[in-house]
Amino acid sequence: MRTIGKIIGQGLALIAAITMWVFWFIFLYSGMGALGAIIAFLLAPVSMIFPIIAWLITGVFPSGLFFLWGIGIIGAVIYASSSVMGGHDHLRDY
Repeated sequence: MRTIGKIIGQGLALIAAITMWVFWFIFLYSGMGALGAIIAFLLAPVSMIFPIIAWLITGVFPSGLFFLWGIGIIGAVIYASSSVMGGHDHLRDY
């Protein structure tokens, strides 16, 4: 059961992160052109706070981006709780 939780949690977090990075890339490319594309690659970790950046720059609350952000957080919580349940099973990998 823990393995399923890990797979689901990691999958949700990964899909949300990749989707937010794609929106980050499109946002910078549409505003800055090729330089924006380069910046999007170099500053990929910033895509995790992209909903806040988009909200501050555009002045419009990006509910879809905050929804993706929430999905990523839920996935991370599912993954973390699946890893913690069951005690010290991670020691068997060594």
